[in-house]
Amino acid sequence: MLFRSERQVVGLRFGPNGRYLLSNSLDKRVLLWDTDRLDAEPVIVAQGQSRWPPMAFAPHAPTFVVYAGGELRKFHVRSLDSPQVIEGTAEINNLRFSPDGQLLAIASSGAANLRLVQFDHSPRSRLIEPLRGIGAPLAFSPDMRRLATGSALQRGRISGDHFIRVWQWRDLDAAPIVLTEPRRRTTRLEFSPEGHQLVATGWREETVRLWALTGPSPKATVLPFPPDRHSGSAHFTPDGRKVVTSGFGGAMSLDLGNLSAEYETLIAKSHWTGGLAVRADGKAIATVDHQTDILSVKVLDQPNSPVRELLGLSKLGGWDVDYSPTGRQIAVGDRDGRVHLWRSDDDGATSIVLGRHEDLPLKNIFSPDGKRLASIGRDNTVRLWNVDDPDALPIVMQTSDVLTGLTYAPSGDFVLTDDAQGIRLWDLTHPLNTLPTAAIAK
Repeated sequence: MLFRSERQVVGLRFGPNGRYLLSNSLDKRVLLWDTDRLDAEPVIVAQGQSRWPPMAFAPHAPTFVVYAGGELRKFHVRSLDSPQVIEGTAEINNLRFSPDGQLLAIASSGAANLRLVQFDHSPRSRLIEPLRGIGAPLAFSPDMRRLATGSALQRGRISGDHFIRVWQWRDLDAAPIVLTEPRRRTTRLEFSPEGHQLVATGWREETVRLWALTGPSPKATVLPFPPDRHSGSAHFTPDGRKVVTSGFGGAMSLDLGNLSAEYETLIAKSHWTGGLAVRADGKAIATVDHQTDILSVKVLDQPNSPVRELLGLSKLGGWDVDYSPTGRQIAVGDRDGRVHLWRSDDDGATSIVLGRHEDLPLKNIFSPDGKRLASIGRDNTVRLWNVDDPDALPIVMQTSDVLTGLTYAPSGDFVLTDDAQGIRLWDLTHPLNTLPTAAIAK
């Protein structure tokens, strides 16, 4: 591998994942090289301003800083043409980030010749242009080839059609498959484990619909759950053989291989059951009781085991609950804005509080590796919590619009949310290989 610069190279800095390389040279240029594209020309970041411009890559984010033209500039590798000016300052001689990337050390020629600056690496969002005007819910297929979306938006509100659209993630400009059967707003979408089926529930709609996505014009199968019980959530079991749903009356399951069989009641309630989660091994489910603020857990491979009602989680929001990938933790929010973690192998007497939103948490979901928890709330924020370090402050991503949809990419590199304009992608680690650049609104 060999890159050529027109003049002698005097400085090199690799990015955190080794793909990108910064160089400066005696021709007063700072170049950004993409080591995955050997035939591509480097991008000129700064030119003709300082003989050896100081530069530094942040250790855990796709951002870097360069001192040029009397300004310290922060660049994101996805938006090199619009750097953020951190400050205008006296001549800077050297730059170094702390190992956690939160502090930037600046050595300069001024009176304060050594300074520490707090540095913000909060992920930034980009509107996905082909999905402008599309709203929640959101769901990726496990292989990340497809993305399912819910209602269309009109003037920033869910007042357009209620159709479900299935997009090809790598080709969002292609026409999606449109599923027209829903007559009311969809509240939950989920792909089957192999990605060939899609299940959906609707707002105040007395049906759970299932589509086989193997043909060009999929038709819905209405699953025979009780018609008098509005379904709020539906999930496949890990083997894809059953669908578990919650709503009025509790939680029930249905064998997809025998739709004529009677549904099975797993957790019986006399009122609305909100959030539902199925453990990764399929051996337990958890529900949130919207009326009595009780988090219930049922072990499915022990038919005679009682439903465990967990204490210590008062004022539960009743909106969403999620199992960690290992099945050892359950995340749920309450009406005071707090986000709780409960260890599913203890007695359930207490929970860990990760922190709180300023308003009601609406949805939470674990990252694929279980190390982070993403949540959205009515405070118009997306928050990323460190599951391994509950005392750590979350990464807070502020938006100007109300959020209702949230999903983690199966790769763990980004999350998607929706707002009044459409669907946004939030870069979490190194997002360059997740979406074609042409599909991002500048």
